[in-house]
Amino acid sequence: MRATALVSFACVGLVAAPATAADAEKLDGATVVQAKVRTIFRDQDANDRDTVAYLYEVVVEKVEGVKPGDDLKPGKVMYARAEHLGEKAEIPKYVSPPLAFLTVKLAKGDTIRVYCDRQDDGVYRVRANVSAIQVIESAKRK
Repeated sequence: MRATALVSFACVGLVAAPATAADAEKLDGATVVQAKVRTIFRDQDANDRDTVAYLYEVVVEKVEGVKPGDDLKPGKVMYARAEHLGEKAEIPKYVSPPLAFLTVKLAKGDTIRVYCDRQDDGVYRVRANVSAIQVIESAKRK
């Protein structure tokens, strides 16, 4: 009886637990690119109540952690694909926003740091982590 109650309590705790940093993809080992946003493409079929796919066209300024097959250097145009939490996504007050989805809003001309990995199609996938895109300098402040 005691073991059953303990297991039941543990299962309830797992189901009710809010999202944590463990839900996010680690940033270690990613290709880190500092770049200026040139164009932003948004999935037109996306539902803002869920996640929305974006494709960022950026001009590379600096690169760290280059891997074999990465053809990144200053001045080169790169494409980065990212999944963002929709603007109308409804998250209950007792649950933290999932840390695996990006919430940062980018604008043309922003200078950003992005943690990503090259995919087979040549496009870079932004890591699923709320910190995977950081605005270094906003175009609006210039």
